[in-house]
Amino acid sequence: MPVAQKKRTTSNCAPSTSEQMSPQLPEQQEFHQHLRTLARSAVRVVIEEVMREELD
Repeated sequence: MPVAQKKRTTSNCAPSTSEQMSPQLPEQQEFHQHLRTLARSAVRVVIEEVMREELD
């Protein structure tokens, strides 16, 4: 069965030079890590709920 190709939703243009040159600040890194942790937790909860429903 063929799988539908996903369309890209992000732009293909490169970031400006000012964005490329500026390193991430420690606060930004901490914030991104916090968001990753929240996202992982949310995905885990959803997967667990789906698995529970499948078992029932």
